[in-house]
Amino acid sequence: MTDSTIQEETLNALYQVETAIIDSFKSMLANDAMLSIEMELQEIKTADPAEVVQKLNGPVQWLQSDVEWNAQNGRNVFFMRDEDANAFLAQVTVQNEALDSLDVIFENWNVAATQFFEEKLGQPPAFGQVNAETRELQEDAVQADELWAIYTLKLGDNQYEVHRLCSPFWQEMAEAANIDVTTVDDIDTAASAGLNTGAIDVEKVNFGNLSEEIGDDDHIGSIEVLYDLKLDLVVELGRTKKPIREILELARGSIIELEKLAGDPVDIYVNDKKLAEGEVVVVDDHFGVRITNLLKPADRIKSLGES
Repeated sequence: MTDSTIQEETLNALYQVETAIIDSFKSMLANDAMLSIEMELQEIKTADPAEVVQKLNGPVQWLQSDVEWNAQNGRNVFFMRDEDANAFLAQVTVQNEALDSLDVIFENWNVAATQFFEEKLGQPPAFGQVNAETRELQEDAVQADELWAIYTLKLGDNQYEVHRLCSPFWQEMAEAANIDVTTVDDIDTAASAGLNTGAIDVEKVNFGNLSEEIGDDDHIGSIEVLYDLKLDLVVELGRTKKPIREILELARGSIIELEKLAGDPVDIYVNDKKLAEGEVVVVDDHFGVRITNLLKPADRIKSLGES
């Protein structure tokens, strides 16, 4: 688990950073995309190109984004065996059809990492767009000084192995984040020494038996349980700002000029989140809107998470 080329202090910082980002990543998918996954870091070490290729023999799904931090340029790459990637994605789309590609999913990891480092450093890494391709993994695709992280990804009863390569300056960012975590052992040691740890005494609670069987038709964890949920859909012709004086002067017949030009597409919102653009049409003496442009699945998921 510990790699001799990475100092123990740095390795601990890397594990703590990875755990924090993973937790945020899982929460994003659960809250914004109704996708419940489990992800756990198994190992992180300096990459050996020959070892990486030997471990992932055959074609892989390669998801690479550029990263810039503190005037340093690098990359962040997630990759999975092609068969695992296809099986995982097929399972995901059953729960949420908007998650129709792996790059859409792992863009959320980049967002989680950005938010984490923004809070810890003030200057977060800047990630580029995730580019996905299927390739035969070769040693020249792996840089010997990169970090190699190995994760276990669980969805339902299935388990997949996910790998990540990142540039060496990721170690600097982890150290600069300066996460101070008090472990259970630290608290026990301090308590036995009579020190005030600031911990709050808690009392264990015994819960009843929650093992009631759930039928196969209950679709627990599937987005299908939300299909009958009613949402507000609003079509916005345009907006404008006016001082109170002009608002009070409005009367029947007054014309309010909007910022949009005639013929511009109208915006379509679902629960105050922009979903699409369209054009006004008339159908059987009723006004309607024909959708001309849908936001990309990644943008739709990202907008759902905005407050």
